[in-house]
Amino acid sequence: MNRISIICLSMFLSFFLGCNTSDEKLRLTSPSKKYNLVVDVNNETENKANKGCLRLKLYNQSHELVYFMQTGVSDNNKWQVLWHPTNDTIIVDSKDIGNAAYQITAGKNISPVTWTDELKVVADSAFKTKYDDN
Repeated sequence: MNRISIICLSMFLSFFLGCNTSDEKLRLTSPSKKYNLVVDVNNETENKANKGCLRLKLYNQSHELVYFMQTGVSDNNKWQVLWHPTNDTIIVDSKDIGNAAYQITAGKNISPVTWTDELKVVADSAFKTKYDDN
């Protein structure tokens, strides 16, 4: 392939893969493959207290929104959102408001989970990987 073809292919893939909203930060599939989690930034102007904060949107396999959560996690600070590697628990690690974990209940709700040392180890490892903090 010549240089122009590579540039065109790169632009096409960037456009094709980047068709999400510009505020989308992360899209993650749960370990069970039953859910997709989309993390985006609230840029709506009605509620200034939540502007710039992360939102969690949980979708089922049929791509239907089953749960929405507005967090207080600011996109201006370091943060990490991930699935626990072995179960459908969402881990939120934020340097501005701290840590939290949420488990999917009844296939449609997110319920808080007690923060444990094991969750902290998973969160810390992912955070260090994301920000390359050694």
